[in-house]
Amino acid sequence: MDHFDDLSKERMAALLRAVHATKDVKDDNVPSQIEEGLYLGSVGAANNKTLLKSLNITHILTVASSLPPAYPNDFTYKVVDVPDKEDVNIAKFFNDCFGFINEAKRTGGVLVHCFVGRSRSVTIVVAYLMKKHRMGSSEALNLVKSKRSVAAPNSGFIGQLQRYEKFFSELQAENVQLKSRVNVLEVTVDELTKKTSLIIPLQDQLSLLQAQVEAQHKTQLEVNQTELASFRIWNKKITNLITSFVKVFKDHEAQLKEFIGRMMDK
Repeated sequence: MDHFDDLSKERMAALLRAVHATKDVKDDNVPSQIEEGLYLGSVGAANNKTLLKSLNITHILTVASSLPPAYPNDFTYKVVDVPDKEDVNIAKFFNDCFGFINEAKRTGGVLVHCFVGRSRSVTIVVAYLMKKHRMGSSEALNLVKSKRSVAAPNSGFIGQLQRYEKFFSELQAENVQLKSRVNVLEVTVDELTKKTSLIIPLQDQLSLLQAQVEAQHKTQLEVNQTELASFRIWNKKITNLITSFVKVFKDHEAQLKEFIGRMMDK
């Protein structure tokens, strides 16, 4: 019996909270401007067509379950079906939501809302500010609270925003290391460029020296070929002279022997 009474009390309390929330939402029908072109609010603000038009809001991002577009012919909608529970992974929708927000801001403005405009929609807007302005989760949330005091993501969403901040911190550290490596590479390239500027004149000088050596070699070769031709001519003349002498000797061999004999007798 006591268990039944406790269960009834919990359901009654939940019903009363829902009634109060619905009343508050109806009264909360003015979007809160977070920055130029970006607004945050409840479903009450999302149903305030006249005011949305006057603020040049052209897109509506609904971050809630069971909230169909109220004016599909007047605004461009994106609906992200997310319940407001601590164990829900809302971070997986960040990039899609950011793309929709950026698209909207190029042509007009965007309202990001959930039911109360306190947890789910606030989480998306805070994450957007963190990425766009490289803000920490606390800094971005404080900024949103200064524009909309009821902003209060549930504990699970807060944890995801903190992990998102850590992701950016690690990414920034990697970017610093990468920039350092790039600077080292730039210095190395500058040094190589300077060395190359010294090597190129040396290469030009070597090319000129090589051309001079080839020219000298060609000239010397031509001289050697001329001398060789002259040598061959003289060699031929001497050979012919020796051949003639031998022939004369053979033709007058007997007479020469007789002449030598007479000279020996005397």
